[in-house]
Amino acid sequence: MIIDFRARPPTAAFNAYFQPELVAAFGKRMGAKSVSQAYLDGSVEGFIAEMALAGVDYAVALGRNSPAVVSGDLTLPACAIPNEEIVDLQTGHPDQIIGFAGIDVSDHLHNALEEIDTFVVGGPLKGVFLEPQRALD
Repeated sequence: MIIDFRARPPTAAFNAYFQPELVAAFGKRMGAKSVSQAYLDGSVEGFIAEMALAGVDYAVALGRNSPAVVSGDLTLPACAIPNEEIVDLQTGHPDQIIGFAGIDVSDHLHNALEEIDTFVVGGPLKGVFLEPQRALD
């Protein structure tokens, strides 16, 4: 069984943060021969087909609720991939997508415990994704 544990299905929210042209440029710089055509096309159905072709059984789609953070000269913009969108992905592709809720542990973007209760404890998502380094004081 092969599980892609940090998948980025090409939905509008994923592609808004992980911009295809930037991902393609970074990929080329890092030696990638190509970038997923489904990703460039913004096609979730194409993404699912590419998973099957590559022998990937499951993709874990991670919600993101990350405040912007500045560290020296580096600025990471805020990223919001709503947990509702992850629910939709998992519901639409239950045999391929495993959804994890993106949680802002600093409670600036939502109440972390309520979000976990709604989407994981009392909801369909299977776990939580935290980026504690992105938490605001």
